[in-house]
Amino acid sequence: IVISDGVQHPGQEVLFIPNIEQLTVTGRGSDKLVLVNNGNALLADFEAAISQVRFQIQAVPTDNGERQIDCLLYAEGTISDPAKAFIQVTLGRSASAGEDAYVEA
Repeated sequence: IVISDGVQHPGQEVLFIPNIEQLTVTGRGSDKLVLVNNGNALLADFEAAISQVRFQIQAVPTDNGERQIDCLLYAEGTISDPAKAFIQVTLGRSASAGEDAYVEA
């Protein structure tokens, strides 16, 4: 999972995820997270983990603009197509991810 485009504040736009028992996670607090199966994780564990990823801008002041986050899955030597999320940052505007998503502001 990586912030792939639109970064306005290099090193200050980061990803977080809580501890996940079945997965080893590296890169917390950076622009790239890597989730690795400890040997007993199921697809549902990865899905649940991905839904817990949080994007944070630590820069003050914060610049407006769209950020792109990509997620790639690797399994048995095969790589998925990227799943892309687009986050529009607009200061002074309430955060919204639409009706089918969740946003913390």
